[in-house]
Amino acid sequence: MVCAITLPDAVYIYLSYSLNSDIVMVSSCLFVEQFGYGLGFTVLTLYMLFYSQGKFKTSHYSICTGISYLGLMLPGMVSGYLKDLLGYRHFFIVVMACCVITFLVTDYLKIDPDFGKKEKEEEDEDEGEMLDEEVTNEEDILEEEITEEEYLENEDSSEKQDLQNENEKGNRK
Repeated sequence: MVCAITLPDAVYIYLSYSLNSDIVMVSSCLFVEQFGYGLGFTVLTLYMLFYSQGKFKTSHYSICTGISYLGLMLPGMVSGYLKDLLGYRHFFIVVMACCVITFLVTDYLKIDPDFGKKEKEEEDEDEGEMLDEEVTNEEDILEEEITEEEYLENEDSSEKQDLQNENEKGNRK
C-alpha cells in the first residue's frame, strides 16, 4: 500500500523528464496517479479508524483527520518555493526521496491482522439475532394491527355514544 501512494510520484518524475504531449500517455499516467492516491488515502483512512479504538472514537478520529490534513497543507505551502529553488525536474526527485520516510515508518506499524474481520462465533450470533429480530418485528406488526382494529372499534363506539348523547339531549328538549 505504501507503493500505491508512492507510485504517483514516480509517474510525475517520468512526465517531468519526458515532457510527453501524447494524450493517451498523459491520461494513462493521470489514471495511475489517481488510482495510487485513492488507494493510499483509503488505507490511511482505515489506519485512522484502527488507531481510533477506545472510549472516544469520534474525537480520536477527528484529531487523526486534522493531523493528516495538516500533513497535506504544510508541504503544499512550501512546495512552490521548493520547486522554484530546485527546478521542475529535481523537485519531483526530492519528493520521491522523501517517500523513503514513508517506507521506514510503515515498517514500525503494528496492525492486528484480524482488524475489521468478524469472528466465526460472532457471525453465527449475528444471524441468530437477526432471526430473533425478524420474529419480534412480525409480532410487533401483528400487535400494531390489533391495536389499530381496537382503535377503530373504540372510535366507532365513541361516535355511537356521541350520537346517543345528542339524541338524548334532543329528546329532553
